[in-house]
Amino acid sequence: ATGYLAPLIRRLEVGWTSEVLRDGLTLVDLPGVGVSRDVHRDVTREWIRERADALILIVDHRGLLESVEVALRQSEFLNSLLYSADEPDGDPVLMVAVTRIDDLATSSYKSDRTKRKAEHFAEAASAATNQIRTEMQNSLQEIWLKGDEIPEARQKVVRNLLERLQVHPVSAPEFQKLLADDEDDPAFLKSEEQTGIPQIRRALTQLSSERKQTAYDALQE
Repeated sequence: ATGYLAPLIRRLEVGWTSEVLRDGLTLVDLPGVGVSRDVHRDVTREWIRERADALILIVDHRGLLESVEVALRQSEFLNSLLYSADEPDGDPVLMVAVTRIDDLATSSYKSDRTKRKAEHFAEAASAATNQIRTEMQNSLQEIWLKGDEIPEARQKVVRNLLERLQVHPVSAPEFQKLLADDEDDPAFLKSEEQTGIPQIRRALTQLSSERKQTAYDALQE
C-alpha cells in the first residue's frame, strides 16, 4: 500500500487486539487533501465533515507547518463547524500530537548537564504545548478571521476550537523502550505517564465513550 502501489489501494482495514480499540474506537489514517481531481480530497473531506469525532494533527517539535493550515482549509473542516457554532458539544475535537520531544531533550541535555534528561523533556513538552496553542490561534486567525467584517459565527467557531483544543506532547520511542525494558537500551524517562502516550490514549477512549453514550441516550429518548 506504499510507493507505486498506493494508487491501487482505496481503503485498507486493519484489525488489532488493542485495549484502546476494544470498545469500538476506530482510528483512520487519512490520506491528506491530495491534489485537484484526486480521490484523496474526497475521502478526507467525507471523514472530517461527516464522520470524525476527533481530528488529530501529528506535528513535530517545529510546530504547526503551512501544510496543516492548508489541510484545515481544503478539507472544509472549519466550514463544517459553522452549523453548530452555538452548540459545539457534538463537534469533532481538535487534537495535536507533538512528536520528537525526546530529540529536543537529548539536545538540551548535551548542552546543559545540570539537569537530568527527563527534566529537559518535561520542559520541552511544556514549551511545545504553549507554542502549539499560540500557533493554532494565529493560524486560525490567518485563514479564517481575515477581513474587515468577520461573521460572528466564524468567531464562535475559532473560540470553540481553541477552548476544546488538546495538545499532547508524546515520545513513542521512549514508550517503546519502557515496554521493552532492555537494560542495554534503557529509556531516560522512568514512567509511561512521562511519555504522554497514556494521556492521549485516555483522551481518545474517553471521547469515544462519551459520544457513544450520547448517541445511546438520544436513541432511548
